[in-house]
Amino acid sequence: MVLIIAFSLLLGGCNGVTIAVPSGGEPTNPGATPNDNECPPSVVVSIYDKHSTRIEPSWQLELDRPVTPAISQAGDYLIIGRSYGSVRTSTHWGAHVYDMLTGKELWAKSYRTTSYRTIEVEVLGPAPVFAVSVFTYSNSGTLYTYDASGRQLWTRPVVCSALLRTDSAGSRILGVDRGREQVFIVETATGRELATVSGETGTSLQVAPAGPALAFSGSTMIMISAANRVLARVPTRNEFTGINIVPSGDGVIVATGGSDSAVYRLDAKGQLIWQRKLTPGGSNTLSISPDGRHIMALNVGIEHGMVLIDAQDGKILRRNSFTAIETAKSQFIRSVCFLPEDGGFLVDYAVSRDRAGAHAEDRSLLRLDANLELVGRLDLGANVDVLMSADGTVCVAVDNVPIEVSGAGNNKVKVYNLSPLLGL
Repeated sequence: MVLIIAFSLLLGGCNGVTIAVPSGGEPTNPGATPNDNECPPSVVVSIYDKHSTRIEPSWQLELDRPVTPAISQAGDYLIIGRSYGSVRTSTHWGAHVYDMLTGKELWAKSYRTTSYRTIEVEVLGPAPVFAVSVFTYSNSGTLYTYDASGRQLWTRPVVCSALLRTDSAGSRILGVDRGREQVFIVETATGRELATVSGETGTSLQVAPAGPALAFSGSTMIMISAANRVLARVPTRNEFTGINIVPSGDGVIVATGGSDSAVYRLDAKGQLIWQRKLTPGGSNTLSISPDGRHIMALNVGIEHGMVLIDAQDGKILRRNSFTAIETAKSQFIRSVCFLPEDGGFLVDYAVSRDRAGAHAEDRSLLRLDANLELVGRLDLGANVDVLMSADGTVCVAVDNVPIEVSGAGNNKVKVYNLSPLLGL
């Protein structure tokens, strides 16, 4: 039997988080608030202690906006969704696919049937499959899928917005149709519907390499098996600041902030396996290594540091903090990439500033070693979105400057080979 109760009933000082735990049972390895006796010393990182590595873009484009990009897991393809004209009146929306190594355009598609509100693109699976979703101002839309040659595979009607994911084999695609408030699961090759799951599913969708999936709305965690069946629906509360499915698919890692400030490992039914307290403020983002051995809690505490945790028992292995930058309004980590063979980490770091009354966010990639110490830095400029390949060897920086109603202005898309930063 599984009973939904509050952690505060079991763990002193941990309140306001609703999670399933075994009826009559106690949590294993409950952990404690970290202190100097329990945790390794914190490494202090000052991002400007290292000069920025100079890397020129391998190639770049300048396109009229709006532009939305996605890259393949292997970093060999880039797809860009874009508009050719006015933001509000364009009927010439399109998707363009490029070879990431050379910058050569491989194929393009145009969507001219009506005036579109937005376009979303994604690259899915090892094959890969290219997905393009276009939506009108009435929120009705169509999901188009293509193979690597540009041949259309199938289409599907969607509403409002669609979030797409696939498993490592690429045999099925899972998507959130936000307008219909459902998860749909289809066969990749044909688009044949395998299952749908209803419920509040609007914010997050993750698929483990083995096939199980997690849909999370902020109030409910839905676990879906590799056979497309719902394993559990677990009510949650808003204190969840980060949630990730583990690579094996048999559970999730959850972060909380505020007075709770902890990381929890739960099984696929929401039952507690272990919990580890963090410094006050907690973490707002989690990342799990591809092999499932390690968890990285990001933006921990007032120093917005990093905490490396053993995924099996919740033990804290490494931690660091970032020194405050005098001219910054705020500074924080956007994401982290675990480099292969325990080669350290690549961190997407943002520093927000107000320049002459205008907000700007400077983005840098920080290379940290296995001890979370700074090894190198690459500055990517202000007001850009950053995408990284799964192995951290390639990144794309795309301008995200505000869109003018007239549609005037261009976006730059820059592709970088990160070998010099990684010491390859």
